[in-house]
Amino acid sequence: MRPIERRERHTTAGVLQLPPRTVTLTWDQAVQEFVDDLKLEGKERSTLDNLRWVLLGRAREFANETGIRSVDQWTATVHQRFMAEMKSLRDGRDRPYSASTLKLHDRNVKQFLRW
Repeated sequence: MRPIERRERHTTAGVLQLPPRTVTLTWDQAVQEFVDDLKLEGKERSTLDNLRWVLLGRAREFANETGIRSVDQWTATVHQRFMAEMKSLRDGRDRPYSASTLKLHDRNVKQFLRW
């Protein structure tokens, strides 16, 4: 019986690394790139619309009010403040936002930040 010949393992670690950015993207530019990436992955139009609605709506409004100009500045503490503010807001009929709306905002912003 002949010995097992082991082949050299090729990893993709070097292939998947992106070069560092030389410029910081604005909030709107980063959102557009994020949505474009998801579109290429074949995400449904309704999903992309929901992401735009959250990220270019309340999240951008909050970022502008707090002086956040790029995604790098959105920390865990900032996210907690954002969600606390969302819980204190009222809708057009003077009702607090529903749990599903709050969860949608939380999930979409976290998904964006992980990207």
